[in-house]
Amino acid sequence: MKDERLQRPNVVARRFALIGAKTTCWSCRGVTDVTTIMVGERLEMSPWDDDIDATYESRNEPAVLKSIVFLDVDAAEVVASNAPRLRWSFSTTAGERYLGNRCGQCDALQGDWYLHKPEGPFFPLSQTAAKDLTIAWVERELSAIATAVESTWLDWMLSRSE
Repeated sequence: MKDERLQRPNVVARRFALIGAKTTCWSCRGVTDVTTIMVGERLEMSPWDDDIDATYESRNEPAVLKSIVFLDVDAAEVVASNAPRLRWSFSTTAGERYLGNRCGQCDALQGDWYLHKPEGPFFPLSQTAAKDLTIAWVERELSAIATAVESTWLDWMLSRSE
């Protein structure tokens, strides 16, 4: 059950990146900016692990964070000042409050499932489809309760940014 998630962060990274894209709002059909958070090297454990003795595993592959239900204060301040459309929102579909993108015209929630599905803004299927994405690294620690999703397109993003 979603309310039984681990109460401590399950993703901890020494730095993170904000990846920007544009999408068409499902509600008003206007073009709007959207942002996702990427982490590289990190410590991670399952957000569903209820074992108090659960330990973090070191992960070296880049991952985007989805369904972010907790973000530490410092990282949240960076997100708020650099990605103002990414705000705490309740999703009726997901049945929970998470850090979600809002349309710049009508303020409708642009759900994580839609943004991270294949061929969505944050799941390009080719380097050509990923070419318009922007990336900005933040040299600040991040701790979150979220789902970390690894994918090949993130390797393309890393090769462009480092």
